[in-house]
Amino acid sequence: MNLEYIKKPIIRNPIVVLSTIITIGIAIRIIFVPFEIPLNSDNFAYFMYAIDHSLGQNSTMQVSNNGWSLFVSFFFSLYNSDNFLDYMALQRILSVVISSLTAIPIYFLCRKFFDERLALLGSLIFVFEPRIIQNSTFGITDPLYILLIVIGMVLILNSSYKRNYLAFIAIALVSTVRIEGLFLLPALVFVFFLKNPINKEKIFHISISVLIFILIISTVGILRMGESGSDNFLSRVNDSTKELTDSPETETYGGTINLVSTGLLNMLKFIGWSQIPMLIFVVPVGFALMIKDRKIVKFVLGMGFFILLPAVYAFSFASDTRYLFPLYPLFSLLALFLFRWISEKKNSLFKISQISLIVLIVISSSLFLIWKDIDRNHESEVYEIIKEMIPSNIVVNNFLPESSYIFSTGVSQVTDFPKTWAEISMNTSKVVDIRKMNSMKELLTQKSGYIEDRFNRTVFVEKITHIVVKEDNDPVFLNDVFENEEKYDYLIKEYDSKEKGHNIDFKLFRINYEKIKVPNQE
Repeated sequence: MNLEYIKKPIIRNPIVVLSTIITIGIAIRIIFVPFEIPLNSDNFAYFMYAIDHSLGQNSTMQVSNNGWSLFVSFFFSLYNSDNFLDYMALQRILSVVISSLTAIPIYFLCRKFFDERLALLGSLIFVFEPRIIQNSTFGITDPLYILLIVIGMVLILNSSYKRNYLAFIAIALVSTVRIEGLFLLPALVFVFFLKNPINKEKIFHISISVLIFILIISTVGILRMGESGSDNFLSRVNDSTKELTDSPETETYGGTINLVSTGLLNMLKFIGWSQIPMLIFVVPVGFALMIKDRKIVKFVLGMGFFILLPAVYAFSFASDTRYLFPLYPLFSLLALFLFRWISEKKNSLFKISQISLIVLIVISSSLFLIWKDIDRNHESEVYEIIKEMIPSNIVVNNFLPESSYIFSTGVSQVTDFPKTWAEISMNTSKVVDIRKMNSMKELLTQKSGYIEDRFNRTVFVEKITHIVVKEDNDPVFLNDVFENEEKYDYLIKEYDSKEKGHNIDFKLFRINYEKIKVPNQE
């Protein structure tokens, strides 16, 4: 497979056009960043891990994939502010910039197969993809993960052995950002032999490449072992394997094969859903046209296969188009086959249709972004309620998704930020997962002991001290507490958001264990 750049200069200053695409991409993303709302859930964990390392400390905030946090920690170490929201804004801006800069390696990837004009169009399609735009505003791992994957693709397609080595370094770094990057090792080996004949010289070079990959991963694993006691590579693979065979979901679906089959079907459904709203106009037809081009079909199918392997596992337990985002650079590449086919037609009607497709892509992307944009007023109100409602050092049930703001409110109370998570968490309320409980009796008779909270902190909990209920609760038996609070004389209401003038209804009850009589209801 001879993969060389298409030598057909059409645009005099592609750098100017590419820079414009990147600048507009950053501007659009910034518009949709909710700077006033703190990070929560996984992105908060990445944030505190980065803060700890920016202060030169090992982190007690355990994250499975620390590559993104370590990257962010470097910029945090150069930053000076006593406002935690400023650091959270910086994390989001880094994510936004990285997502937009991915246009550069995507341009070079597309340039391997298409002329400059179409390669720039491929970059534009990726940068304006609404799910990619929205995801980049969250401050999580995906933008850096995708950027490194595309860099690896470009480098492995190069004829230089030195750049091939750099491809394996890039994929090793991908694996530190998200463990799914491990699946890209065989992908790069596949592409290497796809474009090179198998002989002693090539086997020597690929052996060196794999050795470089292993050395980087091993070094990172050793550093992780020293900090958290787990390398989060082999241990994660082992845990995932056990989950496939021993999880409640496996039992529900009647075995591992049925569970994986369900994951595969879910993945195929979400691949279709991921094409909406803009890619649906170009990618399916582009894929059909690609089949005729043997030079690229093996590369796309090979890379796509190894990218999708961990997605099958993920879709066995959860459904989220986020697992498919690493495919979007390939989607951008596929879309260009349709545009090239249209360009080859001399009829003016085809030229009009090409322009119409581009306009349709931009409009559909904009409408989708507006439709899917988070309700900032709702999220801001939830955050204010949590700050009012949850006092320090209580033990409360989780009430997702809103309870994820509890940890951010703990940080907001720190007067001399930045501080390490070890210091902040001493006065932060603890959250206990009760979603698998079936009754108030089970909740109230829960024994004290060590538990792992939302962020994998091992903490000693006497008992749940408070209960938060809302209109729709998980577990559902808490709905009765919300609707019939007078029945529970051992629950002392300490907060009601409606009484405070809020539109969203939350109630906080303190459990008076002295008055408790274990309820009989199940």
